[in-house]
Amino acid sequence: MNQQSASDKKGDFQIKTLSRKQNFSFSCHQGIQCYNRCCYQIDIILTPFDILNIKAHLAITSSEFLDQYCLFQNIKGTQVPLIKLKPIDDEKRSCRFVDDKGCQIYNLRPLVCRSYPIGLSVVNEDLKPEDEKDFIIIEDICYGHREKKIWSVQRWKKDQRVIELEQDNLKWMNLVNRMKTLRLSGEEDKKMEFFIMACYDIDTFKSFVFNSSFFKRFEISPEKIKKLEANEKELLVFGLSWLDFALFSEGDLKPKKI
Repeated sequence: MNQQSASDKKGDFQIKTLSRKQNFSFSCHQGIQCYNRCCYQIDIILTPFDILNIKAHLAITSSEFLDQYCLFQNIKGTQVPLIKLKPIDDEKRSCRFVDDKGCQIYNLRPLVCRSYPIGLSVVNEDLKPEDEKDFIIIEDICYGHREKKIWSVQRWKKDQRVIELEQDNLKWMNLVNRMKTLRLSGEEDKKMEFFIMACYDIDTFKSFVFNSSFFKRFEISPEKIKKLEANEKELLVFGLSWLDFALFSEGDLKPKKI
């Protein structure tokens, strides 16, 4: 998106850039006229930590979650895959986690849902990395913007627990932006498989790490190995760091000297 003005109309919504000093009005609650309408015709990007948290809640493997609940969609003009939540196959294209009372996984809701109406520019296909900034999405269907509660972007993110989740996903966001510049073909397609596995399929990545010669090839302490085996979040953070090495031959992970 070429941001020549503060506001860009796109269909039935507007995108307005915000500075850190600007405020906006917004509130969402059960009594509002549009309650749950944003959970229809969904286009929800899932981050690696969204997938980790929701699949654990459902007590299924990451592979099962990807197969049953997700769609793969490449970022426009690239081979970089994003994971989107698969809607129910009905006229409304409903989120499969919503009912009349609202979101069934509210405490685990995806980062893009949690951030709304503030957008995540790092996963907005129309924004280039150099253009990234906070922006607000104003949809015709949403009456939340007519509410009187006033927020700054930072206060909204803190209230919705966005800041800590953005921090968790920062490594992935940076990898996505770097991956946009790659033009992979032939044998290099293996890099994309590594990216998908380490970011989105933690159970397959765990098998890749623990059921191979992985620890014989890299300098990793026994204490670190125990943490990786016991904690999936630790393993995901490690996987994102491993991608620095696997994709770009960079990072802190050191191969053992032979």
